[in-house]
Amino acid sequence: MADNTRMKEIYAELKKNAESIETVSSTLSEQIDRLELGGSAQMMRMEEIQRSNETQFSQINANIAQLLQRFPASSSSYHGAKNSGLEQPRNSFQ
Repeated sequence: MADNTRMKEIYAELKKNAESIETVSSTLSEQIDRLELGGSAQMMRMEEIQRSNETQFSQINANIAQLLQRFPASSSSYHGAKNSGLEQPRNSFQ
């Protein structure tokens, strides 16, 4: 009779442990699912930011190209003269 009682206690303990394992497993699965969703959302946001940055850089590049076409480099500019060795006369006090 004591063996039967002990077996019932062991069975109850095993059942309790199995339920605890199931609860922990379910909780972990839910957390993993949330992390995966969060990771996917974060990845989508990063891709959206990347596309936005590419668009903005393209616009900046196009604007710079337009400015360069409107105002071509002049060989008579002081900067150009300095680079070409045609420096303007300096004041002797410098």
